[in-house]
Amino acid sequence: MVEGTSSSDLAAVVRDVFRVILGRPVAADDRLVRDDNPDWDSLKHIEVVFALEDALGVTFDAAELGELTDVDSIVAAAERHGAS
Repeated sequence: MVEGTSSSDLAAVVRDVFRVILGRPVAADDRLVRDDNPDWDSLKHIEVVFALEDALGVTFDAAELGELTDVDSIVAAAERHGAS
C-alpha cells in the first residue's frame, strides 16, 4: 500500500476482497464478523487471507490467522504489518 493510506482506505480494500471471495456486496458499514457469516468458513478464510496478503502487500503470521475475524481486526493487523 501507499504510504499514508488511511484505515478507512484499508477497510475499503478489505471489504472489496470479501466482495470478490464471498461473491456478494459488502456495505461500507459492514464489520463482516466471521462468526455471523456461515459463508466465511475455514476454506474461505484461507482464500481471504491469501487475497488480502496480495491486495495489501503484507504477510500475516500463522499465529494471528485465527484473530482475523472481522474487518477491524484485519485492518489493525495490516497496519501492524506496514500496510498503511
